Amino acid sequence: YNKELWIEVFIVKNINDTMPELNKIKNIINQIKPDRIHLNTLDRPGTESWVEPVEKSVLTDIAKYLNNAILIDKDEISGKISGNDIEKFIIATVKRRPITAKDVSSILKINENDADKCLNALFKNGQVDKKIMPRGIFYFNRN
Repeated sequence: YNKELWIEVFIVKNINDTMPELNKIKNIINQIKPDRIHLNTLDRPGTESWVEPVEKSVLTDIAKYLNNAILIDKDEISGKISGNDIEKFIIATVKRRPITAKDVSSILKINENDADKCLNALFKNGQVDKKIMPRGIFYFNRN
C-alpha cells in the first residue's frame, strides 16, 4: 500500500482500557504499522447505555503507551456548512447522532448562545428531546 494509512482506536471504559486489552491493541498496531494512530473515546451519549468514556488523563496515558497516538479532540473538528437554515441542520443531525449547542456552534461557525436558543426552541416545540450528560446538554431525535 503506497498511501498513508491511519488507524483510529476507540477506547471504552472497562472494555478495552485494561493492560491485557491494550497489549493486544498495541500488538495489532505494530503489525499494521499505520502512519498515524488516532485515539478516541465516547464524547456523547452512546447508542448502548453500558458504553462509557474513559477519563482524558487515562486516554492521555493510553496514547503514550500506543506509540504516541494522537488524541482526537472533538472541539478541534469542524467544517464550515453553508446556508442559514440552522433548524434544518439540527434536525438532520440529531437523526444521526446527539448534538450539543457547542457542536452546532463549532460546525456552523455561529455564536453558541444562538445555537442554544435554536436548540431550546426546537425542544419546546417538541421537535427534539434533550438529556444532561457530563459533556453538556445533548439534543436527540424525538422518536
